[in-house]
Amino acid sequence: MKTAILSDIHGHAVALETVLRELDRQDIDQLIVLGDLAYRGPEPKRCIELIRLSARAVIGGNADEWAVRGVRAGEVPDHVLLRMNEERSFTVDHIADEDIAYLSSLPMSATFDLGHGQTLYACHAAPSDRFQVVLPNTSDEDLAALYLTEDQKEPSIAAYGHIHIPYIRSLKGATILNPGSVGLPFDGNPKASYAVIETSANTMNASIHRVTYDLRLALEALERLDYPHRERLAQSMERAAMP
Repeated sequence: MKTAILSDIHGHAVALETVLRELDRQDIDQLIVLGDLAYRGPEPKRCIELIRLSARAVIGGNADEWAVRGVRAGEVPDHVLLRMNEERSFTVDHIADEDIAYLSSLPMSATFDLGHGQTLYACHAAPSDRFQVVLPNTSDEDLAALYLTEDQKEPSIAAYGHIHIPYIRSLKGATILNPGSVGLPFDGNPKASYAVIETSANTMNASIHRVTYDLRLALEALERLDYPHRERLAQSMERAAMP
């Protein structure tokens, strides 16, 4: 069985459509999305529509929560709070009430069958916190405490998003995986990022994939749709760094 894992699309439909075409060529059996579908990009509704058509399951992210209720003081630095809520207003203005209801319904976490006795535990950031930052250099002890607990039924793989940095680590007979970001990579590589897990009777293999998408078209979407503070976001997309 082949399972694709996407995360952190952030309203960037050009990148998402490119990744979905790539997955079609790979004969993926199921697609699981780890959240942050719409907020912080020019085409939030298109991204929600594509994911609802394509994904077997979707986990809710912190940006999905922000789209529903706004960005609150203390969740981001004070000097960016107004700007981020202006971007959130753009998102809400470009999606429907049913989209807000959908985003508000997304679960915090879930466990999935990968076939051949393998299981995947998936969340956006941490099992009980959509905002927790868990970096690739987090200690083995802390990673295991977060993602490999008895409550999560000792998964073969645990996957989370949120940090926009892809990586894979082996840990205590399991695998910890972050697929990176489709729409806003933060690792210096502007290519869209995702992961594929392939299981067979005797093996399980997880891999990170990078896809070049038409950045020019994505930047044109920011201009065409008059996205607020688009210069800062465009720089983030070009440099693959935090805005």
